[in-house]
Amino acid sequence: MTVGLLALLTGCEQQYVKTWGTGSDPATLTEIIELSEIPGRRLEEDPDIRIGEGEDAALLFHRINDVSVREDGSLVVADEGDFKLYIFTLTGDLHSEMGAPGFGPGEFRRIAGAVPVGADSLVVFDPAALRLTSFDATGEVLETVRLEPPVGAQYALDTYHLADRDENGSVILIPRGRVVRAGPEPGVRRETQPVLRYASDGELLGALEARQELEIWDAEGVSMEVPHGDHRSVAVGSGRVVEVGHQTGRVRVWSRDGSMSEITLAVEQRPMDASARDAWMASYTDRIEDRPQRQQAEALLGQMPFPETAPYVSDVRVGEDGAIWLAAADLDLARTETTWIRIDDEGRATGWVRVPASLRPHAIGDAQLIGIWTDSLGVQSVRRYRWDEGS
Repeated sequence: MTVGLLALLTGCEQQYVKTWGTGSDPATLTEIIELSEIPGRRLEEDPDIRIGEGEDAALLFHRINDVSVREDGSLVVADEGDFKLYIFTLTGDLHSEMGAPGFGPGEFRRIAGAVPVGADSLVVFDPAALRLTSFDATGEVLETVRLEPPVGAQYALDTYHLADRDENGSVILIPRGRVVRAGPEPGVRRETQPVLRYASDGELLGALEARQELEIWDAEGVSMEVPHGDHRSVAVGSGRVVEVGHQTGRVRVWSRDGSMSEITLAVEQRPMDASARDAWMASYTDRIEDRPQRQQAEALLGQMPFPETAPYVSDVRVGEDGAIWLAAADLDLARTETTWIRIDDEGRATGWVRVPASLRPHAIGDAQLIGIWTDSLGVQSVRRYRWDEGS
């Protein structure tokens, strides 16, 4: 397959929109039916692994960036806060650690994703140093490769995250948004970037228009993300890139061979509930102890544009078997659970599970679900839940 990068000149601005494949299947209309009509699964009530929880924990994390699973089931946790990678055994015991702050081999200025390679190696992306670092099982540095953003691009790689690695050594970086363009409403800007694929030697192979997207509201020197806007999220796994529109319900899936298919969720649009808006605003202002500052924040939030319709989806993941998992949007901020719906290759909703709202899944497999738990104080830990076999 021939892969290249196209630069389309629009005025003085260069835009990079080149997929690494040209095939496209007809769109599939998927109806998300009542959950009672599709099989549901349950997680066991308590996690069998908790890493970094409680005052007596042997290790407390600073800021977890990524959690991934190796072939043997051991866990890799990237802690961007202390510039380290931690390897945990199947039972959650600390096996080894690697990394340190700095500029030398095996040191990091930032950590943005760690992907297992084979049985025991790792590749890690440092967007501040613009390099990939490969480690062996003992933590020794095998190789460093420098990455550069597309020539003429209006963005750097500082907001990119390493999401996947192919058998041929090429890697996929997904964005967290930073290229600014006009938004749909006054005072709103959208921040978008393409997904990027790099060869094992650091050559840029192509950009994909699938992207993470944020809507940012600017007013009076304040920038805030527009809640429940028409965002798009991207997930990568099992050789697939998946983009989902939160409000449109459109899901686009790029496979490893470059073919692309579309799924449109046939869900009836719901009007945005005023109580959801009030609850969201309160979740911000209630944290501000200083009364004048709280009143100022309330006034600013009251000016912010809010969409008239509610989103369908709030997040997306790709399971270890390649299935797509969509988090159903729930605007009740007091909720204790999030419903995740499984979509198969045919675009059919084939299952669902309710996950604690404080847990953001990072790996969903046949036997377990692993994610980052955030408590009421914002402290992060890693939890592993097994599937309840009775479900």
